[in-house]
Order: sequence, then C-alpha cells, then structure tokens
Amino acid sequence: MGNKVLVVDDDPDLCELMFDALSDDYDIQTCCEGEEVRGLCEQWKPAIVILDVFLNKTSALPICQEVVENQDHPPLFLVISGQNTLEQRLDSYNHGGDDFLAKPFQISELKAKVATLCQFHRQRSELHTTNAYATKTAMNAMAEAAQYGGVLRFFNDMYKADNVEKIKTSFFRLMNEFGLKSSIQFRMHETQTFDHTGAECSPIEMQIYDNLNIEGRIIPFSNRVLVNGLFVSFIVKNMPLDDEITNGRLKDILATLVEGLNSKISDLQRLNLLRQTASEVAACSQRLSDVMNHHEGFIMSAMSHVISEINSSFNVLDLNEEQEKFFTNLAENIINSVETSFVHIGNEQDVLNCLWRSLVTVLDQHTDDEEDDEEPGQAAGSVELL
Repeated sequence: MGNKVLVVDDDPDLCELMFDALSDDYDIQTCCEGEEVRGLCEQWKPAIVILDVFLNKTSALPICQEVVENQDHPPLFLVISGQNTLEQRLDSYNHGGDDFLAKPFQISELKAKVATLCQFHRQRSELHTTNAYATKTAMNAMAEAAQYGGVLRFFNDMYKADNVEKIKTSFFRLMNEFGLKSSIQFRMHETQTFDHTGAECSPIEMQIYDNLNIEGRIIPFSNRVLVNGLFVSFIVKNMPLDDEITNGRLKDILATLVEGLNSKISDLQRLNLLRQTASEVAACSQRLSDVMNHHEGFIMSAMSHVISEINSSFNVLDLNEEQEKFFTNLAENIINSVETSFVHIGNEQDVLNCLWRSLVTVLDQHTDDEEDDEEPGQAAGSVELL
C-alpha cells in the first residue's frame, strides 16, 4: 500500500505525463473525475493522491477534505494548482492537503515531493498503533476542572524543565489529555519543530509556520488554530467547532499556554547566556592569573639582577657615598612600584572572582541536579579561579 499513487487530473496529457514519470517506482492509477476519487481511496487505498485543485472547473478540495475526515487511514494529498499564492496554500491545508506543488513544475520536483510524502506516510502508519489511544481521546471526556488541573500540572512540569525536549514532552502530554492533535515550533538559536505523532511535520505545515508565525497571536482556519509567541508557536489541528463553549474555553487556555511557553524559553536563553558569561569570566580570570605569575617572576628576577649588578659595580664606578645611596634608593623604589602594581592587578582579579561567584550563585538557584558535596562557589565543570 505504501507505493500506491493515485493521480487525479482532468487533463489526460498531464495524467499521462505523471504516469510515465512515476510508474517505474510506484503503482499508479489515474482518473479524471472527482467522483471516482472517494471509491478508489476506499477500495484501492493509495498512499498518495496527487490532486489538481480544479476538476472540470470545480474545486476538488472538498473531496480531499471528505476523504481525510471519513477514512480511518486516509492517504496523503499532494495538491497541484496553477495559483501559486499563500491563500491557495492555506486553502489546500485547511481542506487536508499535506503538500503543495505549483504549475508548471519540473518532473524532478514532482518525484521529490512524492518520495517525501511516501516516507512520511510510512512513518505515520508505523506510529498509528502506538498513538491510537491519543487520537481517540474525546474532548467531551475532559471536564472543565480536569482541564485546568492539567494546565496547572503542565506549568509545574514546564518550569522544572531545563531543556526543550522536556518542555515538548509536557506540552504533548497536556494536548493528549485534551484530546487535541498538535505540533509545536521552538525558535531559539535554531528552529525546532515537532509533531504529536513523533514524525516530522508535513511540508505544507512547515510552510504555515514560516509564513504566519508573526501574523498575530491566535489565527484560526477551519478546525485548526495557530497560536504564536515570540519564541514558540503551535498548531492545534482538531478544534471542536461544534461546541462553542468548549472551543472558546480552549482558545483561552491555548493563549495562556503560549505565554507560559514563551516565558520559559526566554528564561532558558537567559540562563544559557549566564552560563556562557560565567565560563568566559572564569577563563579571563585564569588567563590574567597566568599572565601575572609569569610577568611577576620575570620582572622580579630582572630587578634583582639589576640591583646585584649595581652593588657589584660600585667599586668599579668609583661612586661616592651619596651617589651609591641614590642608585640603591632608585632600585628599591622601582621594586616597590612594581609590587604595588601587582597588588592593584590582584585587586582587579578579585573583582572578576566576585563576579564569577555571583553568576554561579544565580545559576545554582536554577539547577535542580547540583551535587550536595560541591565546594561553595564552585560550579560543576567550571575552572577554579586563583
């Protein structure tokens, strides 16, 4: 079943072109009438349906939506259109499309998209059994009190989390409790997107994130809703449109969730910056200490040599007592100045050490797994300052 591809287009020449391009690698059937699609999807069970948006001057997208909503294991739809616009892509996505291909297209692009969707279909099929319970969880099984209890547990788990993986797990656990299918995108130093099934998000869903993540806080389309924050966005794919009260309550909850998620990701980024700063301060202080030790030994050795040479040269230079005293005092003053200079540098290093200890104290307050036997002021994995 994974290699079956149904081509639906009212242009026989285009059907023949796609048949020739794909038949070596896939089991292909073609049809020109939208009414045939439902029966073929039910009986032949293709993995991919390549569907022209317009069949005989009529939109074929409702057929796509009907198949997706009414079949337990629907195929993935690659929607083809001559209108390469964001509106057309959104309309295709709203009706259940999984990817979009604009006319005219290259055969290589067609093959690449079909191959990607086939791989995506295999992943989804493999994960279907393990996710059956989550996909069948009904919204009406959750009372309002249980919903808010789940939200409180989510926030408690999220604020204990110290990485994106734990936050993602808590988020999908909550969505599963609500009976909601979802995906989520984190935008930090790199962008990471996850689907509730564990598979990759479909190509068209990635395009939705890319195009609409700055277009507003809550963007509803059909029975789906995109919720945006500065660092986090997520899509809920099965909002209960038939229950206005539940739908409104869920939207309020989702708006609260994105605020909490956004704050948590911002906090993680600040902590990462603090850790980096603490590490840089430790390294800077260590380098300063090394330079001081090197130069102090070098300068003191040089000055001792100069004084020794001056003392041993008094007889040769035939200096009087006043001149000898002058040179001796001059050498001692230079040594005292050098020692004072190193004291000042040492004071500056103490300032760096204090700054480092302050940073470590702040970081320790946000770390749950610190070892109890660590030395005071010493962070795990950091450089001990002198």
